[in-house]
Amino acid sequence: MTSSAPLPLRAAEMLYWLARYIERSRHTAQILFLAWQKGIDCGECGKTNGFCSWVHQALRVPLPKEAFDLVRCLQRLQWEPTEPLSLRTCLLQARANARELRFYLPGSLWRECSRLYDKWAFPKDPPNVVEIAGDLEEVFERTLWTEALLVDWISPGAELAELGIALERTGNLSAVLVAQWELGSESFDWPIVGSLPLEAAGLWEKYRLMEGPRVEGARVWKSFVGTPESKGSLCHSALGIQKAVVKLSAWACAGESHFEELGHRIRDIVDTENPRGPKEPNACVGWCVKIQALCNQIHQEVWEVLRKESHGFAPNSLDVLNQRA
Repeated sequence: MTSSAPLPLRAAEMLYWLARYIERSRHTAQILFLAWQKGIDCGECGKTNGFCSWVHQALRVPLPKEAFDLVRCLQRLQWEPTEPLSLRTCLLQARANARELRFYLPGSLWRECSRLYDKWAFPKDPPNVVEIAGDLEEVFERTLWTEALLVDWISPGAELAELGIALERTGNLSAVLVAQWELGSESFDWPIVGSLPLEAAGLWEKYRLMEGPRVEGARVWKSFVGTPESKGSLCHSALGIQKAVVKLSAWACAGESHFEELGHRIRDIVDTENPRGPKEPNACVGWCVKIQALCNQIHQEVWEVLRKESHGFAPNSLDVLNQRA
């Protein structure tokens, strides 16, 4: 490391949420790599050792031996960032030193990382998020690098604390996609449900089986996509409804009351318009408009709650962060 400046508060927030997510998933080594490649250093005990000590003490993250081995391996490459670096740059450097680093990455994962780098590093056009989601589908279950890649390539302006909340609460690719879409990606375009990544599709099944207020949202969701005869007529006109119901997973993080309210209000729209369900595409279009308007209204309310929660940290203090663990 070359920087000894105090850790910025924003970086502290990012590390906190990443640490919680990665620790739970037994991929603690990656918190070191992700932070190390951003040029963060405690400035007290030297370079690598001081950095590891700071992460361990400040974030209270148990660091396995593999985590230290990985950092030592990176240090042996004598490659120290002089400014914040992107994961894209790190992958390029890592690939140039494949003999050293390959020991720490599964062979299949290494090949996937190299392939993704080749495809995304210098694209002629910005990659489409749906295309990226398809690329990540195959490697998602093997690694958390997929979230890191997704964050680094398509959401450089995302609010990391909010994105971290979604990651920590749900722990799957769909949460990243939902968070990025909520934060206003101009290029975001949801495909029909059948072509969502498997992990995202699993989330819908999870919510469908839950008891309580979620049943209402699940009932509405199932009425849109639950029968073969409805899929054909809804395929082109139900994009707005799909986006609306996608928000259910993100809004569930804000509390049962918000989810319950959304479920009941969507149910009122559905039952008022057509108690027997959609029979014509035009009816579905009408639902799209009304449900989208409803979701836009609740969207402002819910994300205001999340913003207050995620940004209300005391300056230069990690105590508040740790109290929220």
